[in-house]
Amino acid sequence: MTKPILSHEAISAQTNSRFSVLVEREVSSTNTILRAMADRGAPAGLVLFAEHQTAGRGRRGRTFFSPQQGLYCSLLLRPGGQAASALTVTTTAAVAVCRALAAFTDVPLAIKWVNDIYCRDRKIAGILTEAVTGGRGEVDCLILGIGINLVHPREGFPPELRDKAASLFDAAPYTGFPNAVAARLLDELDHALFADDPDAILAEYRRRSWLTGRTVVVQQGDNSFHARVLSIEDDYALRVLAESGKTVLLNSGEVSIQKE
Repeated sequence: MTKPILSHEAISAQTNSRFSVLVEREVSSTNTILRAMADRGAPAGLVLFAEHQTAGRGRRGRTFFSPQQGLYCSLLLRPGGQAASALTVTTTAAVAVCRALAAFTDVPLAIKWVNDIYCRDRKIAGILTEAVTGGRGEVDCLILGIGINLVHPREGFPPELRDKAASLFDAAPYTGFPNAVAARLLDELDHALFADDPDAILAEYRRRSWLTGRTVVVQQGDNSFHARVLSIEDDYALRVLAESGKTVLLNSGEVSIQKE
């Protein structure tokens, strides 16, 4: 058996965050496992890291390719009432992920609305925030899941992802590198979620927007249309100019770059 890459002790020793760290070598999905723990009363601030997911999940029921050499984690939040929407947590986390990774690379990092991190025009990370509601519709907890293609997988990406996905590094720069990234990620999440000015988060999200000014294809249910992305609104809606000449605000839906 290969030597463990992630270490609870190493991560905990390098982070100043308020979070409690759990580490597993392999899980089905960190979101799935942490959701089950939340249902059993696990406290807010619990974060689960894994070296490998056998059933990683993305938005809209998609799978998330999760080989070894990546970094996968989920954080349990209990905002109470309607205090924090999944969208706001997702966008805030996107900024935190960029900040954390920027500490280890000079390569520009961008955010593709609403939940993906891009490097050199390819996806290197994704975020999945799932809200668990109570009987009256209030938010009982949020499960914030983050998957990062940290180091190029040994077996490479599957054919359907080779033109879409990339990793931050071809090989780990030094021993213990994944633990250092995990610790920095926790520090940046703690600051962004609980200490930073929401206006500063919004401003950085806009600066890092990968779509602004681009021509895209918008998919909403069975309908699709071409549009040019104009801006990110104050509530993180995407303002686009449709090919019909109509300005549209998107609060949901899929957006992809128009192929030449």
